[in-house]
Amino acid sequence: MKSEYNEAAERMKEMLIREYVKSHPGVSESQVVVRSVNGKAVCDTIGNLLSNCSGTKSTIQRELDHEALQAHLDSSEDQRYQSCLASIQSSQKLIDYLLTSPYTQFGEVEKKNNLDYLDRLQKISASRTQTVHYIKKAFMQMMEGTTNPTPVRVKSEITKYFKAVLDQLKAQGGIYKREFKLGNGFCSCVLKQMKTMLPQVKSQLDAATKRNVKGAYLLVKSEESKEAELNTENYKALKGTVDNLQVHLGKRQTQFTAIEKVVAFLEELVQQLEKAKVEQKPKEEPKPKKGRGMAFAAKLFGGGKRR
Repeated sequence: MKSEYNEAAERMKEMLIREYVKSHPGVSESQVVVRSVNGKAVCDTIGNLLSNCSGTKSTIQRELDHEALQAHLDSSEDQRYQSCLASIQSSQKLIDYLLTSPYTQFGEVEKKNNLDYLDRLQKISASRTQTVHYIKKAFMQMMEGTTNPTPVRVKSEITKYFKAVLDQLKAQGGIYKREFKLGNGFCSCVLKQMKTMLPQVKSQLDAATKRNVKGAYLLVKSEESKEAELNTENYKALKGTVDNLQVHLGKRQTQFTAIEKVVAFLEELVQQLEKAKVEQKPKEEPKPKKGRGMAFAAKLFGGGKRR
């Protein structure tokens, strides 16, 4: 099996090939290395650099989920950012509910702390998304021949690339973990409320309780749910929607756990890249034009035409 470092190299080369095809209509992915001016030089340098960094497998590499690494490196910076935004929107709804629930100690201070935390991570993700765009542009310039793809330059850009992806994944993992925490708090509140209202399920509930329960129901209702409206006397329906949310939270936990392992690997990879030594290729001496050297020698040693 290929080492995780080689896997990272392959994923990056494939990403650059896709980027080149996007900006060069008519060129297929299989033609990029041949038809771009320096495509082969860039891809070879990436492969050699990461291959030389691999060394002995660390504990981090042995514990890494190979499929998770591939999936996260295949995701674009924009996809990672959009995933962050979706999770933040879910957390904002959970925060709004927790703030109004009488079954938890969640006030304005907790609301501000959570929103500030999510806002900080969202800004990091947005910033690194832009950084990756710039790095891709730098690689395209090298592949097109606008700039010289020296080993030092390739190493610099590839290190910046993995640092940006690392920061994005750290932010994404933190955002997912916060949604998981808030979601568990929400489920706890709803279940407490359901236990409190259970004796009244068959009786008429007051308007405030109806609104609170309906709000909880609509918040956790999955897209697949068949109930269009909340029936406040249907205890099982509300319990089912909470169960759906708990399944979603279980998936979130699996996701941020996998991200944490990928993050640990990328931290190790970046450290190895920063320590890696590359040599600049020596400049080639200009070669004399064909024929001029012989003509000069003939003239010097009297090799001209005889009269």
